[in-house]
Amino acid sequence: MSTNATRRARAAVIGCGAISKEHLHVLAAHPRIELVGVCDRSPAASEWTAQRYGTSGFTDHVELIATTKPDVVHVLTPPSSHRVIGEDALAAGAHVIIEKPIASSLPELEAMLALAARHDRMLIENHNYRFNDQMLAIGELLTRGSLGTVVGVDVLAALDIANSKFMSAGNPTAHLDGGAVRDFLTHLTYLAVAPFGDAPIGTVDARWWNRSGNEHVGMDELDARISIGDGVASIRFSTRMAPDCFRVWVRGTKGSAETDLFQPFLRVETQRGPAQLSPVIGHGLNGVSLALSSVRNMCDKVLQRTPYHGLWALLERFYEAVLDGTPPPVTAGDVLRTNALIDRIVASAGAR
Repeated sequence: MSTNATRRARAAVIGCGAISKEHLHVLAAHPRIELVGVCDRSPAASEWTAQRYGTSGFTDHVELIATTKPDVVHVLTPPSSHRVIGEDALAAGAHVIIEKPIASSLPELEAMLALAARHDRMLIENHNYRFNDQMLAIGELLTRGSLGTVVGVDVLAALDIANSKFMSAGNPTAHLDGGAVRDFLTHLTYLAVAPFGDAPIGTVDARWWNRSGNEHVGMDELDARISIGDGVASIRFSTRMAPDCFRVWVRGTKGSAETDLFQPFLRVETQRGPAQLSPVIGHGLNGVSLALSSVRNMCDKVLQRTPYHGLWALLERFYEAVLDGTPPPVTAGDVLRTNALIDRIVASAGAR
């Protein structure tokens, strides 16, 4: 076995809030990762998490980085602290993965990426939904050319944030343009952009609303249209639609594929058999697929496999890049392209 195959990466987690359990679950189970420390400004949260995962706890991220000397730092704190912590980790020689939104503005992100480049370190944003099973399956269809050239992508999230934690004054994204929707916009945007590859982004038209009337939530509905290459992407967020959903529909010149990342299924429409029989064959195959998806969803609930399962694949590939020098699953270009478009979506309607 090669030295690289046996080497382990030293990982540290900064921020022990709700999302940390998703990251820590992966890190604790991965044979090539050593969790060397966790950090939170709350001594109770830091101590409990450290005991739970058998590692060292800190309340100061500078002390954690200096003491544990991690190869990778996971920054899972509120967005307002991302730049300071991320740059401290990069300067110390660590690769960094940051929860979305990675930065409060595009210039802030550009400065962070420039620092990462100077230190020859990877800095990525958590684009976990790109690596969910259904999105990987759609990616395979695109790679094989089964859908042809992409001409349209629709992404819709329906979440009742009007009656959730995002209505509180303590919402960590309240200071960002777009309010509570901004907390989800990263996911919506990278999913809308990725199927188009490197096609240039053209015009952006967005409409924002506050339907709840609560000042703490900021904006709670969005409808945006973006021209990309010869196609169009649609991004919608609604706080009023029911039930909750996270739909992605990719349409090409040869076919289409649709999924819901909250209640996973995969519906594919392509030419199957003779033209006259293709719709019948397609409906039959999709019917079987939907029935099987219902069984799998029930099993996932029993096994507590959440819509966040794409994080496993993302981190697997990220740590392979750290340890083996393989390409990162999310590039600096991916992060920059996503966040540049987010800035334009927000600016397009003067969202507050």
